Amino acid sequence: MLTYSFTDTDGTLRTEDDSVSMDFEATGQDDKGRAATLVQYIPGSPGSSRIPASGRWILIAIFVVMLGALGFVSVRFWIDFQEHQRRMARSR
Repeated sequence: MLTYSFTDTDGTLRTEDDSVSMDFEATGQDDKGRAATLVQYIPGSPGSSRIPASGRWILIAIFVVMLGALGFVSVRFWIDFQEHQRRMARSR
């Protein structure tokens, strides 16, 4: 868990936390030379912030590949089913 602070658009200091991987490293520096990273947030909505992480894309990629495989198998099943229906109609 990473705890971070940032200033909201109305000047309020917000302190929140997000889960990140164990090998997470800050991607930049603030104006005082300290380690810093980007924060994505919804202004004026406490608890609505996160640290952008590239590790989450792996899960999305796996999901997309599996969805594509499911689509392929479904289309093949439908084509084979239609062929079966035509053969059954011809044999009657």
